[in-house]
Amino acid sequence: MTVRDNLALMRAGRQLAPFRRYFERFPILERRLGQRAGTLSGGEKKILSFVRGLAEDRPLVLLDEPSEGVQWENIQMMEASIAEKKAAGVALVVVEQNLTFAERTADRYLVMDQGRSVLEGSPATVDRDRILAHLHV
Repeated sequence: MTVRDNLALMRAGRQLAPFRRYFERFPILERRLGQRAGTLSGGEKKILSFVRGLAEDRPLVLLDEPSEGVQWENIQMMEASIAEKKAAGVALVVVEQNLTFAERTADRYLVMDQGRSVLEGSPATVDRDRILAHLHV
């Protein structure tokens, strides 16, 4: 399937209008609409998945490691997109290993180790040192 197919798959009339604002932030997607999605780089695939999820008009969005393999400039665009969704009242659950990205976007942390919750709280109550103490770095 092409990038266009992936974006429009669940859209009535296969319209790309909901993606226009994301094309401004992630112009690579618009330039690659006719390209097979499987031939995108790993980071570009993550952007495609990220944009597809955020463009859905749902009260809850689940994101699985959106920043993995993504260039810093695009991570910043992801952060801005997440902030907009949060401001619009959308709840986001983000599974992320990039601690800096998590710190810049999270309202609440849940740190897990081997499927068990080991730390949770707001950024005001859970600082970086406490999180790092639970990570295997």
